[in-house]
Amino acid sequence: MRLRRNLVHAPEELHVLENATQELRVSIQHLLEFAQVEARNLRFSPQQVDLNRIIEESRHRFVGMALTRGVEIHCQLEPLFPLSGDPELLRKVLSNLIDNGLKYSPRGGKLFLRSWEVGEVLPFLDSQKRWAAVSVEDEGTGIPSDKLPGLFSAPASWTDASQQNPLYLPRPGYGSSGGIGLYLCKVFLDLHGGTIRYDNPPPTPKNLEPKGGVFTFYLPF
Repeated sequence: MRLRRNLVHAPEELHVLENATQELRVSIQHLLEFAQVEARNLRFSPQQVDLNRIIEESRHRFVGMALTRGVEIHCQLEPLFPLSGDPELLRKVLSNLIDNGLKYSPRGGKLFLRSWEVGEVLPFLDSQKRWAAVSVEDEGTGIPSDKLPGLFSAPASWTDASQQNPLYLPRPGYGSSGGIGLYLCKVFLDLHGGTIRYDNPPPTPKNLEPKGGVFTFYLPF
């Protein structure tokens, strides 16, 4: 009877173990990348890249995780001209954002990956340049307004830990590995002359309490 009961709970326990393993893997990866940033030893190798192809590759990488968590990933990609970028760093940006989106999406939810060329003048973008935009939108709980300031800054727990103990891994908060993933996204995009923003969906007459959040990053052509 005990063996049968253990088998019933095995899938749930395996899911918890997989999540914990993924968290540890991401934390270690971010720790190494953060150390490279702090040491100004981050490699930046720009080349002509197909941004939509990188998005598709990133989506494919997370199909298994999405299936496990009961979340569907949808791509809505507009044709884009090639742009100058480091493909590895851009994959890291997308991986961080998709990982976050899956982590905070409810079972049965959807994650949307979109790309387009910016056609309007935005106050935070240089109007003398042409821009590509990529968004990752989830159907989770969103980020509380009091958490938005400093969302893309390095968490103090990481900066303090890196000085005192390089093997210390802070406990996660919002964002991959205690928010350090969002900071790294900003650093990687800064190298490209790009930027990143977060928005909670605005309320509408049909949906007064919208859920989810949208991360959008912009890259110059």
